[in-house]
Amino acid sequence: PKEKMCPGYGWQETIDQMSPEEMREFLTELVGKNKDLQEKLVLRYREQDADMLVGSWEDRIAAIIRRYASHSGYIYYTHAADFHLALMEFLNDRLPALLKAERTMDAFRLVSLVYSTAMEQGAEDTDDLLSELTDECEAAWSDILEQATQAQEEEIYKWFADHSEISWWSYGTDQVRGFLFFYEWSQQLLENNLRLLDKRIEKYQDQEYQLEGLLKCRETTMHKLGYPEEEIEAFWDAYCDREFVRDRKLEQFMAACDYDRAIAMLLEGKRLDREKVWRIKRHSEKLIELYRITGREEDYREELQYQVFSCLQNDLRYIRELRSVTSDEEWPKYLEELLKKYTRSAL
Repeated sequence: PKEKMCPGYGWQETIDQMSPEEMREFLTELVGKNKDLQEKLVLRYREQDADMLVGSWEDRIAAIIRRYASHSGYIYYTHAADFHLALMEFLNDRLPALLKAERTMDAFRLVSLVYSTAMEQGAEDTDDLLSELTDECEAAWSDILEQATQAQEEEIYKWFADHSEISWWSYGTDQVRGFLFFYEWSQQLLENNLRLLDKRIEKYQDQEYQLEGLLKCRETTMHKLGYPEEEIEAFWDAYCDREFVRDRKLEQFMAACDYDRAIAMLLEGKRLDREKVWRIKRHSEKLIELYRITGREEDYREELQYQVFSCLQNDLRYIRELRSVTSDEEWPKYLEELLKKYTRSAL
C-alpha cells in the first residue's frame, strides 16, 4: 500500500509550490554533493561532445575494473559476479536518461562500451550474471534501434559488422553475430548482410561448423528479403556435397513423406560418404526403415544383409531382423558368416 504522508509534508505538493528560484537553489545544493546526480542531470538535459562523454565513461569503467581485478589485471571467478553486477548498474544508471532524451548514438556508445568491456575482460559467468548483462545489452540494442534514424541505423550496423569477428574477445562474438544476422534491419542493410555472408561463406569453406551457421543465416536473410522458395532451395542445392546440407534435405523429404526422394538421397549418401563408416551405417539404417515403410520387401532384405555384414553391429537388432526374413534353410549359411565376422563377445 502507498505510504500516507502527513498533511502539509507531501514532497510532490511541496515541489508544485516551489518557485523557479527556490527549485534552482535546492537542486544546486542537492546535486552539488552527488556526482551520480550530476551525471544524470547532464545526460538528460545537456548535449555533450561524444568523445568527452565516452572518455568519462571509460574512466569510470576503468575504476570498476581496478576495484575487482587482481594486480595482473585478471578478474578471478570470486569477483566475477560483483564485477558484472557493477557493469549492469553502470549501464542502468545511465541508459534510461539517454533514451528518454533521444540521444540515440550516445545510448549505443554506452551499451557497446559496457558489452565490449565485459567481453575483453573475459571473467567467468558466475551466477549467470554475465549472461544477464549481455541479454540486457541485446535488449538495449533493440530499444536504441527503434528510435534510430536511417543514418544512425547504418552507423550501428557497421559496428556489428566490424565486431562480429573480433579475435581478441574471450567470447561474445556469437551474440553480436546473431544480432547482426537476425535483427530486422532495413532492406538495404539486409542486402548488405547477403554480401557480407557470401564473403564469409567463401572464407570458411574448410570449416564445416562455421559454414553451416553462415548458410543458415543466409537462408534467414533471403526469407526476410522475400526471395521465392525455389531460389532459396537452389541456394542450398549448390552445397549438396556437404553432409549437413544433405541431412537437411533428407529431413525435409521425411517430413513431407516423400519417401522415393529420401531413398534416392540416402543411396547417393552411401556413395558420397563411402569413406565414413558411421555415416554409411546411419544411411543404411534409414534405408531399412524406409524400405519397411514402403513395402519394398526385396530391397528391405538386401539392405538388412548389407547392414549386418558390411557395418559394425553394437547389438543384435538388425541380426534379429535379418533372421526374421530369412528361411530356415538359408540361415545356417548367414550364421556361419556372422560367426566368422564377430567374436562371441561382440555378439
